[in-house]
Amino acid sequence: MTEAERLIQDGLFSDDYFKEETRNDFKISSKTKKIWAIELEMLLTLDKVCRKHHLKYFLLFGTLLGAVRHHGFIPWDDDVDVGMFRDDYEKLLLLKDEFPAPIFLQNHKTDPECFMSYSRLRNSNTTAISKKLRFQKMNHGIFLDIFPLDNLLQNESSERYEKINALNIDNGTFMKMSNPNLSGRDLLLSKDYKRQNKDPEKTLEEIHLLATLQNAKPMEYICNLVCTLSPLRTKRWNAEWFSKTIPFEIDGFKFSGPVGYKEILTMNYGDYMKFPPLEERQAHPHYLFDPDKSYLDFQPQDIE
Repeated sequence: MTEAERLIQDGLFSDDYFKEETRNDFKISSKTKKIWAIELEMLLTLDKVCRKHHLKYFLLFGTLLGAVRHHGFIPWDDDVDVGMFRDDYEKLLLLKDEFPAPIFLQNHKTDPECFMSYSRLRNSNTTAISKKLRFQKMNHGIFLDIFPLDNLLQNESSERYEKINALNIDNGTFMKMSNPNLSGRDLLLSKDYKRQNKDPEKTLEEIHLLATLQNAKPMEYICNLVCTLSPLRTKRWNAEWFSKTIPFEIDGFKFSGPVGYKEILTMNYGDYMKFPPLEERQAHPHYLFDPDKSYLDFQPQDIE
């Protein structure tokens, strides 16, 4: 039984949900619908665990934008992002056993070969393999990102963020080194990594220390410091914007998001109700997705 069939059997989705359709002039395949449904089940499970233990989470980035602009997913998007205050995030990490299989709470403590600086929920019966990390022996199921949110001083420079970014590159390099066929920049970085004899576990510890450095001070601004894929200026969020949660709809289900969503989305995307150019409407081309098969069914050497 595939995960989509199980979700229909469990009554979470109807057969119709998985039919191909067009939203905002963008054709959405049945495969994408399956990915969304699997992600929604994980998000519903996270919501349930957080409500039970009085933990706050917030929809973020494209997931928040999709909920506001589309009342669903962005039609060309295929992932889910949430953030949690650091204290709540750390409490969630202790609740890994409350996520029933095939859902798996992934971080270095639960999946020792995973050296990401944040956590993910994964569906272990599915596939979302980052092609650059395909040789790394860790869970590669379809995922939901969970980012800790840490304090940022009002006039703080980007120095701390840039240090974390360099450390993230180090651990990304370490995970790519499981690939015997590295080339180009990845090969150069791996040689430099070996020459400096770096330790990925110590790197994670250093990231944690840097990210939480200002957390004892009153909360004025907060930031997703541990994921450094976008500029700091787009994530210097006023803490007031996260002072409470309000409900947002995604494909008929309600989830929590920040009260200051307008300000957050404006900072992230500018005129967020305006659609991007056609050439920018794409999801994650560097991933292999399969909602019907487990990542364990794939051999990394067979993935291009």
